[in-house]
Amino acid sequence: MNLVIFTLFSLLSASVVDSSTIANSVYPWLTLPSTPGLPSPQAGPSCGIPILFLHGGFGNSDYWGFQIQALKSSYQCIVMDSRGQGRSTSSSANITYDLMAADVIGLLNYLGITQAHIVGW
Repeated sequence: MNLVIFTLFSLLSASVVDSSTIANSVYPWLTLPSTPGLPSPQAGPSCGIPILFLHGGFGNSDYWGFQIQALKSSYQCIVMDSRGQGRSTSSSANITYDLMAADVIGLLNYLGITQAHIVGW
């Protein structure tokens, strides 16, 4: 009985792995859908309530393109690529939630923003 269950499980897991895009991809981020692209950045004084958009794992800020396009006339839209993802650099430090939060706070401090809405996935 154990052999039958093991064989069935092996067959099922092999069929899932063989058809999986992630299993067949060398780079997991290549499995994400294409991005809409971001509008051109605007220089000069910013107006509107700041919104900081944070992407999810293996993503980048381009995934917020549609939201930025819809909100940029009413809000100060800010996007960032998390450490080691997208266009950001990586470091030898282990990426932790505390480190990611410090990166967000560092960006907001650099921009002189004391309050912002945060949107993320």
